[in-house]
Amino acid sequence: MKLALCDDEMSCLIKLSSYLKEYFLKYPQLNITISRFSHGEELLKDIYKNGEYDLYFLDILMPGMNGISLGLELRSHGFTGSIIYLTSSPEFAIDSYRVRAYDYLLKPLNSSALFSTLDVLLPSLIHKKGDFTIVKTKESSVKILLEQIMYAQLSNRIIHYHLRNGTIVRSLYLRSSFTEAVSDLLTDPSFLLCGAGIVVNLSTITRLENGNAVFFDNYIVPLGTTSFRTLKTAWVDYCINKENL
Repeated sequence: MKLALCDDEMSCLIKLSSYLKEYFLKYPQLNITISRFSHGEELLKDIYKNGEYDLYFLDILMPGMNGISLGLELRSHGFTGSIIYLTSSPEFAIDSYRVRAYDYLLKPLNSSALFSTLDVLLPSLIHKKGDFTIVKTKESSVKILLEQIMYAQLSNRIIHYHLRNGTIVRSLYLRSSFTEAVSDLLTDPSFLLCGAGIVVNLSTITRLENGNAVFFDNYIVPLGTTSFRTLKTAWVDYCINKENL
């Protein structure tokens, strides 16, 4: 489970890291990594290169990109990791709802408030991390988290899984139907079969234009007319339903 801490005050980063390490001592079965960033631009650069985090702790008042703008940027690119805001100013509480933040904790941070929030949030994070598919390749069997898949496409009887970090995982030669092979994906409401040989993760799409699906970091995938029409209808419905959650 990947955690990102973003705050321009080093003392806050150190204290929060210490609290989190203390908390997760109760869960030795979880593989926890904590990454610290001093400003929003640095965090975004890391995400675009290495993929998103499961949980973000974001300061609101930072030089350059503030925490609210950073959260909106994450959501606009389809990143669904939970966000907890940390700030000494309660006036930003309403703004945090625009980002669909999980919680809003006031500084100076105390461990009891943090631990109470994590006690409620953690079960959903663990459940989310359990959503994956196993892809058999020439070299081995690869476990892929569903949230990391932008889309999977059939080409020459091989399924190409395109991931958020830019890598492509290629399956063995397909001997079953494409729908059967990607059944793990299709059980997740975020995935849509929008053509005979392509399934798309709706949560990773940032916009649709000129017959193309545009994913985060302006990754463009051209679609046929029928597939584009199917995807457009489903994506709009998906976005509306997510906003109403």
